[in-house]
Amino acid sequence: ALLGGVLALKLALWGGKVNQRRLVNLGLVGVGMAVLGIYFSLFSWLNISLLLVGAGLLLLALGYNLEPTRRRLTAVSEGEG
Repeated sequence: ALLGGVLALKLALWGGKVNQRRLVNLGLVGVGMAVLGIYFSLFSWLNISLLLVGAGLLLLALGYNLEPTRRRLTAVSEGEG
């Protein structure tokens, strides 16, 4: 899952470079899926209440960090296109 996340991040950055909004969005979805995959691989190690609290915090952090990145990358591709 970690390698998939790195590759998805590279896809998003490359999409911003070549002005492809779809690649940016697809890459960031891949990053989110990789993070969730890593998180749920730890499922058996955690108490269920800690898992639910952690999942909520993780989703808030992902939304807070990934959306501005997506907007910045797509704005670059729109401005140059």
